[in-house]
Amino acid sequence: MRRIPNEVSCSSGRRIALLLALALLLPGCGGKPSWSEARCRGQARQLAVRATSMVRHYGGTTVYPADMSYLGFRDGLILFEQGHCAPRELGGALRRDLTAPQRATFLRLLPGTVAGKVRRALSA
Repeated sequence: MRRIPNEVSCSSGRRIALLLALALLLPGCGGKPSWSEARCRGQARQLAVRATSMVRHYGGTTVYPADMSYLGFRDGLILFEQGHCAPRELGGALRRDLTAPQRATFLRLLPGTVAGKVRRALSA
């Protein structure tokens, strides 16, 4: 019977451990949302509420400017993206809550980078 040197068995053991670790970790890197679909939908609904608020505030029907609503939208969009949520969730929520003219106003109110993200979501 031939004996396997320790170096080889340790190396093989490390390879197996590495392969197992990769097998466990890589599925999380496959583009799947790190948030659940329900959480993404909820965040998209909150963003749509912020968008509606921004449009309403821009119209001058409230006592404070649209800035606060924009900051809430911007911060919520950052979270939405960090959660790896599908843009179609946001687009659907915005289409449900805002009319076409309201969406156009909303897009005009946004800085270019954010407006681009919203446009992509609306077209998804």
